[in-house]
Amino acid sequence: MTPKYFLLIAGDNYYPEGSTGDWIGCFQTYEEAVSKVSIVEHKRTITSGKLKGQEEILRKSYQIDGSNYDWWDVEDLEVWIKNGSDE
Repeated sequence: MTPKYFLLIAGDNYYPEGSTGDWIGCFQTYEEAVSKVSIVEHKRTITSGKLKGQEEILRKSYQIDGSNYDWWDVEDLEVWIKNGSDE
């Protein structure tokens, strides 16, 4: 069995939760972990001025396995193990 060293984490708040609350899952490659994340653009249509009718992106969020998140990251656990958890 190939080790899964790439941990996908995501959260709804600016600050991560304690313990394992933000863990989504471990993957064999960085690319596999990132492929789980979809960007969701929150837009509005401009209603006045010279840009009237155009869409403006207000913010972005992220969707992973049907759940919405404000942020995400992938940690390389092999590097984390070698360098310690404080870096």
